[in-house]
Amino acid sequence: EKNEVTMDNNTILHSYQDWLKVQKMPAGKKKTLSAAVELFSRQGYNGTSTAQIAEKASISQATIFKYFKTKEELLSEIIEPLIPELKKEFLPKLKTYSKIEDVIHFIVQNRFRFLAQNADIIKIILQICFWGGIAFLIILPIILKSISIFEIMLYLNGITMLVIVKQF
Repeated sequence: EKNEVTMDNNTILHSYQDWLKVQKMPAGKKKTLSAAVELFSRQGYNGTSTAQIAEKASISQATIFKYFKTKEELLSEIIEPLIPELKKEFLPKLKTYSKIEDVIHFIVQNRFRFLAQNADIIKIILQICFWGGIAFLIILPIILKSISIFEIMLYLNGITMLVIVKQF
């Protein structure tokens, strides 16, 4: 039985951990997801073993594989709820601005808040995108089914602006 993996549009959640707390799923699955996010963010996807996830979550590896057939499936379940959030508020609000100064101000504020609230998962996604491997092939279809190439480019431009602004 697969749990709902989209973040509820009627609930304001500030991070993946907030989302995870309100999900109806077994405690072992929540512990696994939480530990995996922390370790994937800190050590990278390829640098994290299921044994390390089990140890961090204080569960057995058998518990991990009870809920996730593979480490790749675990990664997919972590990334999937966040992708729709990338555009949920961003694009509709962006379209309301007509002056370039207002657009830039909105992009910087909005994306900074989103990145700060979801730093661990954004770090995982960026690591996977930059270092590729099998994990990239896992997350690419998840991203592309929720976000168009245009939206990805617009989003990356927003991140680039944020980086430039933070350096000055």
